[in-house]
Amino acid sequence: MGDVRAAVHGWYQEHGIESTGSTKQANLALELIQQSHTEDKLAGIVFLQEILLPSGEPSYATLLPSFADLFRNGHLADWNSVDWFCVKVMGPLVERDGEHCARAVGEWRTASTLWQRRASAVTFVNLVKREGSFPGLRDIVIRSCEVLVRDPERFSQTGVGWVLREMSMVDPATVETFVTAHLHEMSREAVKNAVRKLPPRTQRRILTMPRSKGETDGRR
Repeated sequence: MGDVRAAVHGWYQEHGIESTGSTKQANLALELIQQSHTEDKLAGIVFLQEILLPSGEPSYATLLPSFADLFRNGHLADWNSVDWFCVKVMGPLVERDGEHCARAVGEWRTASTLWQRRASAVTFVNLVKREGSFPGLRDIVIRSCEVLVRDPERFSQTGVGWVLREMSMVDPATVETFVTAHLHEMSREAVKNAVRKLPPRTQRRILTMPRSKGETDGRR
């Protein structure tokens, strides 16, 4: 990753890309993410995270439709690149542009692809544990989890478990309530991850609660 970062910054400075304007720079980053090699995708992510987003332009209203196209067209379609994109680009974009951006990302929960739906939750893993985030953020995340948890696909389930684990550090009661209510829908892996930072007694109680037949016959 250090080599990718150095290459991106060197390319940016040596070729005068700063003078091309934010729209052209955004298109360059998107073109990198559209490449097949992971290193190129990471280069596009670094470009967005470390150069373009701090400049304040373009706005989320301009960027999100193009980001959605990356998912729809299969350019972000594996857990590694998707999670890097969510944590390094989507999260900082929400932090920069605020509640309206967060709500727009939350709407991805009904997207046609698994990976874009996962992004509607995973985008917030670093934000949801910060007390300074806007009051409605956790509600947005819970709404996404309520949709994702209905899908037994592993990466839908692990997205729920991951973001709930982070939320539990500041709002354990909401996480406990969610997991208890959706225990029959959650995979064992998702439950264990979601409750990992809850008090040990609470963890034991939840992990020993009766579950659906799906777990006992090995399907989950």
